[in-house]
Amino acid sequence: NIIARYNLTDTTGFGTPGWTKIELGAYDPSPSSQVMIKVFRINLLGTTSMISACGSWDAAFITKWQCNLLTPINFNDGNVYTVEVSISRSSTSVSPIFTGVRLF
Repeated sequence: NIIARYNLTDTTGFGTPGWTKIELGAYDPSPSSQVMIKVFRINLLGTTSMISACGSWDAAFITKWQCNLLTPINFNDGNVYTVEVSISRSSTSVSPIFTGVRLF
């Protein structure tokens, strides 16, 4: 497995960007592979909560999947947000690819 984490930044400058969905772009050619993204909220006390997860399923080409955020993003409350990307495969004969993530 490969796991990467990215900090989420408020690009609106208002603290409450209004995002309700997350979009995963990936190439997942086989049942022996998967690309998964998760969004985590870390509050001021250090408590971590997963607020969204979105995973790929088999496709012969690069595909995009959209999933809902379970709670709104609010940077004004002092929360920090991260996106975790994991790429897994159970066979070396497949090569899943992560192409991007978008919140909107």
